[in-house]
Amino acid sequence: MVSETLYNNMNNGSEYAIAVCEIYNKQLHGFNENSTPDIQSHLIATYVYNVDDFYDEVNGGSVLNIMRRSYEDSSQHLRHDNIRNYSNIVSNPSYFTFDVVKLYELEGSEQCAAKKTHLIRIIQKKWRKFYAKRQRIINGRRSISALRERERTGRWPKELRNIPSLR
Repeated sequence: MVSETLYNNMNNGSEYAIAVCEIYNKQLHGFNENSTPDIQSHLIATYVYNVDDFYDEVNGGSVLNIMRRSYEDSSQHLRHDNIRNYSNIVSNPSYFTFDVVKLYELEGSEQCAAKKTHLIRIIQKKWRKFYAKRQRIINGRRSISALRERERTGRWPKELRNIPSLR
C-alpha cells in the first residue's frame, strides 16, 4: 500500500484521490530488477493532485496538454507487450483525463491506481433517471385532467399516484 505519510499528504486522509493515469509501458517508464514483474498489467498514477492543486490544474490544463503532445510524437513507434492496439489507445485525445482513483503500491514501489470514476457515472445515470421520473409525475399532476380526477375522486390518476422518493 501507499506509505502512510504520502497517502495522507496526497488526499487528506481520504481513500480516494484525483490523478492522471496511464498504462505502464516498459519503453517509456523503464524496467529493472527491482520492478514488479507484472507491472505491465497496471495503471500508474503519473500525477496525483490534492484539491487545491487540482483546481489550479483544471484552470491551467498544462499537464494534460504536455502529456498529449509527448505521446503524439512517439505514439506511432510505441509497442506494448500485452496490448496490441496500444498506439491507438494512447493517441486517443481522451486517454489523458483526471480520474477518481484508489491508490496502491506494488512490491517494486510503483504507485498504481484503480480507476473509480465509472462509479460516479453510474450514480449520475441512476440519479438522472430517478429525477426524470419524478419530474414526469410532478408535471403530470399539473395537467387539468389529473387535477379534475383528483377533485372528483380524491386520488391522483393511477399512473401519477406513486412519486419516487429516496427512502
